[in-house]
Amino acid sequence: MCVFCKAASAVLDILWQDPDVRTEFYEMGADLSDLGPLTHEVFVPAYRKFKDSLDTSALSMLEGQVTQDLLEPVFDKATFREAWAGWNDDTRDGFVREQTEVKLVELLMKFYEDDFLEAYKAAYAAYKAKHPADG
Repeated sequence: MCVFCKAASAVLDILWQDPDVRTEFYEMGADLSDLGPLTHEVFVPAYRKFKDSLDTSALSMLEGQVTQDLLEPVFDKATFREAWAGWNDDTRDGFVREQTEVKLVELLMKFYEDDFLEAYKAAYAAYKAKHPADG
C-alpha cells in the first residue's frame, strides 16, 4: 500500500467513525466494504487535491514538527537506533514519510474533517457517475 493510500484510508477510517457520515454514504449506496477497495483510485486523488490546496509553507512546517515528534521517542530506544543504522537512505525516507503522512492526517482531521468529508463524497459521487454499474 502506498503512502498516500495509507493516508487516504486513515481519513476514511476517521470519517467512518461518525454515524452521520456513515448514513450519508449509505444514502449514496455505499458501505465501507465498497469504499475501501476504491482508496487508490478515488480517495487518494481527493486526499492529495485537498492537501495540495492548503498553505504549503504552513503544511511544510507542520510536517517537520510531526516528523520530529514521531522520531524523538523512538530514537531513545537502542533497538530502533540499531535498525535505523542498518537501513539505507531510501528505507529511512520511506519510513519517515509513511509515519509522518499518517500522523499528519490525524492532525488535519481535527481542523478539516468537514472539508475532507465533502471532498470524499464528491470523489465517490464522481466515481459512481463514471461507473454506474459498480454502485
